[in-house]
Amino acid sequence: ETEQRKKDKEKEKRKKQKEKQKVNKAKAKEEEEERVRKEEEEKKMLEEAQAKCDKCTKPLVAKPFARLNYLYCSPECVNEHRRDLQAEAALKRLGA
Repeated sequence: ETEQRKKDKEKEKRKKQKEKQKVNKAKAKEEEEERVRKEEEEKKMLEEAQAKCDKCTKPLVAKPFARLNYLYCSPECVNEHRRDLQAEAALKRLGA
């Protein structure tokens, strides 16, 4: 009797674990689909915008680097443009 009860409890426990696994698997699949959908949307938006790097004017294909209101294709462009903007601002301050 008690052994049968233990077996039944084990069976229930395994059944609940399987159900939990199913739910978690479905949830993970849903999250993955959502992530993929968002990535596709971002990619589509970039293609539609035909955004270009604010330094070298190459089209931004991958996820762009952003600083202030500018978009860049690489960290090098970010730094070069930052230097250009600083130099421009310094010249304005000096009245040139």
